[in-house]
Amino acid sequence: MLEHYRPRAVAALKVLERHLAQRNWFVGDAYSVADIALFAYSQMAPEAGHDLGQFPSVTAWMERVRAQPGWFPIER
Repeated sequence: MLEHYRPRAVAALKVLERHLAQRNWFVGDAYSVADIALFAYSQMAPEAGHDLGQFPSVTAWMERVRAQPGWFPIER
C-alpha cells in the first residue's frame, strides 16, 4: 500500500526542496509554525524508505529545525 503513495511523497519532497533551495524557512525569514508542521511529516520520510540525500536543502532545513531551542525527538 505504501508503494502506491511513493510517487506522491517524492513529488512533495521535490516541492519542499525547490522552496528551501531559495530560503532557510518556509515562511518569512524565521522559524515558524509552518516549519513545525511540515517537519512533523518530513522527518518520517527516511522511515518510509525515502533517501533524503537527494534533497540537500530539505536535509539542511531539518538540521536547522533540530537546532531550535526546545526541539526534541519523537520517542517511539
